Amino acid sequence: MAVHSFRSIEEIQEAKSEAEREVVRAKVLAESRAFDAHIRRAVDHEDPVARRKALLDLESLYEFKRSHPTVEVRSAHSLSIWPLSDLR
Repeated sequence: MAVHSFRSIEEIQEAKSEAEREVVRAKVLAESRAFDAHIRRAVDHEDPVARRKALLDLESLYEFKRSHPTVEVRSAHSLSIWPLSDLR
């Protein structure tokens, strides 16, 4: 799951017209979807060591700097959502 950064939200708000806002919104949404796809591929690793490495490798992505990544951790009885930085 990727959450838009405050900077991305500011860019939408700073747009001069509704048409410009729509263009910026589309860009931010595309970034979020792309990053979400990267996160999903990373958590698909069954091996915990490979999964951890794949998640930490996300830091090099442009979208990482533009989003607030979180990771859903499922167990038999709960769902936890952790900031990616907590994996270190």
